[in-house]
Amino acid sequence: MYELAVDLLPTVGLLQYEISNFARPGCECRHNLRYWHNEPYLGIGPGASGYIDGVRYRNVADIRAYIERVSRGDSPWAEHERLPPDGRARETAMLELRLTSGIDRTRFAERFGADPAAVFADAVERHARAGLLVVDERTIQLTPAGRLVANRVMADFLCDGV
Repeated sequence: MYELAVDLLPTVGLLQYEISNFARPGCECRHNLRYWHNEPYLGIGPGASGYIDGVRYRNVADIRAYIERVSRGDSPWAEHERLPPDGRARETAMLELRLTSGIDRTRFAERFGADPAAVFADAVERHARAGLLVVDERTIQLTPAGRLVANRVMADFLCDGV
């Protein structure tokens, strides 16, 4: 069904911009794009998740507990984590691979100080050779075949490099 959607949706003007999302040009979900570019977003309310100043968090899900904490001036966070710079680089590469536009090599280098093709050289070479990635001077992208096994490819970006 996925492959059928990939083939048919463009015929009605819906272009694939992410592994599992299609939209008319200019109507892509900006909220989701923040996730895939690993950019900050605010999560407000019980059970909400956010990512601010390098801290990823999830609020308590129970409404009463959330209200009590906020009323006391306490943090509503149930859990949080701050990844080290190399972890943020790995996570960003993995998330941006979800996009059909892939990893923008210049933008990645500006954020993390290195070209992702060099940082993840082993994974890039292995998956490009297998026809799962295409690499050019601007981007690193999953091929259509790579999107079918994206988790396998992305896992190597989380484990290799930096």
